[in-house]
Amino acid sequence: MPECRLCSNFASEGDYYAQGSIEKLYSSAENGCTTCGILRQAIRELLPEQPDLQTKYVAWSMKTKDRTDMLHPTDSTQWELSLRVEQEPFVPDHDIQIYATAEDPSPWEIVPLDHHLPTSTDSEESYAFASHALNRCLNTHRLCDNPASEFVPFRLVDVGSPGESYVRVIETPGTDAAETRYCALSHCWGPPETITTQLNDTTYEDYKKGIPVAALPKTFFDAVAFTRKLGQRYLWIDSLCIVQGSRDDWLAQGAEMCKIYENSLLTLAAASSSSGHGGLFYPSARVEMTGSAPEKSGQTYRVFARFNVTHRFFNFPLMNRAWVLQERLLSPRTLYFTHQELVWECRSGNVCQCSPILGGFRAQMAGFPVNSKLQSAAKHLDGSALVTKWHEVVEVYTQLKMTKTSDKLMAVDGVAQYMSPIRGSRHYAGLWADSFAFDLSWTVDTFDESRSRSPEWRAPTWSWASMESKVYWQTKAGEIPTPETHFAVEKWPQLQQTGVIQPGSFLSIRGVLVKTTVAEVDVVVNTSPCLYEDCAEWTPSSGHTRDDEPLYCLRLLESENMVCSLMLRRTGSEGQNLYQRHGLLIFSANPNKENDTWNTRDKTRSKWSPRNYQKGYPQWWTGDSMNVVSII
Repeated sequence: MPECRLCSNFASEGDYYAQGSIEKLYSSAENGCTTCGILRQAIRELLPEQPDLQTKYVAWSMKTKDRTDMLHPTDSTQWELSLRVEQEPFVPDHDIQIYATAEDPSPWEIVPLDHHLPTSTDSEESYAFASHALNRCLNTHRLCDNPASEFVPFRLVDVGSPGESYVRVIETPGTDAAETRYCALSHCWGPPETITTQLNDTTYEDYKKGIPVAALPKTFFDAVAFTRKLGQRYLWIDSLCIVQGSRDDWLAQGAEMCKIYENSLLTLAAASSSSGHGGLFYPSARVEMTGSAPEKSGQTYRVFARFNVTHRFFNFPLMNRAWVLQERLLSPRTLYFTHQELVWECRSGNVCQCSPILGGFRAQMAGFPVNSKLQSAAKHLDGSALVTKWHEVVEVYTQLKMTKTSDKLMAVDGVAQYMSPIRGSRHYAGLWADSFAFDLSWTVDTFDESRSRSPEWRAPTWSWASMESKVYWQTKAGEIPTPETHFAVEKWPQLQQTGVIQPGSFLSIRGVLVKTTVAEVDVVVNTSPCLYEDCAEWTPSSGHTRDDEPLYCLRLLESENMVCSLMLRRTGSEGQNLYQRHGLLIFSANPNKENDTWNTRDKTRSKWSPRNYQKGYPQWWTGDSMNVVSII
């Protein structure tokens, strides 16, 4: 039989890729191509609503990848066969995996061996996976241990026993922490109407008596069922354990968020659900295909198809929610319920159902971010590592979604609560007193044309929490040898509550202030820009353009190969010595060496343009005028 131009008859000596229409695939199967017939059956059974043969495309790939698990020795490679159904070329709607099992290897050598997934995340196999991972973690993972604690959340949901038709909200003062181990639920609210049971002043007494399980939103219903099956009695759910509509209770329970998640036995994460209706449990489709292969001397085959398992962390709706980040970081153990499988993550590592790893847990799972679960306070990081960890948290956090942007600081306060006693410091609007110079040196992506500040005040301009954009740090604590701080805080702003600045309060700093303009500082040094303006759009003061607007550079940090200044603009009425942050200036070079310097206002440069090498500090750093400035 001649080689099929679409599927290559499941034969290849190297990576292979082909693309065509579904109509061509089906026609090839009708004309006797066994392997196209397998692909056709996979599409028909996994996608029972038949794709339009005229408007759908398929992309077929065969490639090798590294893999280590029970079926593949350490550092081995295996083939991966992937069939993508596309609405238009290179825009996949569905990604289908073809595989065989170790019990029935296929006659085609490149069909990879893989494990079956359970038919549902609600199956007995899935419960066994979760129970085994939990028990192994509790019994063998010293890194995941928490010091003994007397903490119990003020309220919990008593889920009772399997089969009971009611759960109830209980108040816990006086209970024994050792006897009140609890799970926590991490979930997306979605539209408020999907959370049909909420604790409030009207429902409080009734919910203490009992809530019909059948009345719970599906995500809560599934979480209760899973908690019961694990043999646990208590579950913490935000909308049932915090009085909704009560600011006082919200502040009181919010102040305990770190302890709530850090002391939980296990957090159940509804990863694939975007609302209270989504639930935890999903079926996992699998197609079995059998027959004989004439091109393989009539050998019989038994191969399988399923949707390709994704480990792309931020593809899951839950993982894009800002509130969820601290829930994941603080919980010693998290079980993610995805639409295909369960994924376990603890402080010692992570593992998924699709790839049980030889010897147990591995440090990382492809697609998940670096394991950033915070260790228990007894095993905390050193000072510079804690500074870096906070910056990493903020960098991820500021790109996540938030329904109420007024919660910008509150939704990460649990991580701050964790760090505060370890650092022996406090934070002001997300910037810590013990690393204030580094923390002030946040910046934004200047290619982001939508970067802006919140139109409503929630933090001072010197705080990253005032921004509606992702922020990051170019200067990393621990990477800069012996940096020198060039300013002193004269007066800290007044705090309204932990970390939250009183509106109208300002930060007073004493340091060297150098006057300049945007046009003067918009310089590139050795291909690195110096100017990072916080907002893409801003209005200059009366009588000025954006190029000649007066700016004031406040020295922050200096090391051998870097100097950094805060860029300020005057604000308020004439005579007031008030400033707001405008951006950051970073000179990433050694000023004692020759550096190629180019002002972007000069004529356009090409690779043939003469270089302008010069020594010395940038003009916005040079000066000795000490001033006290108040920044709002």
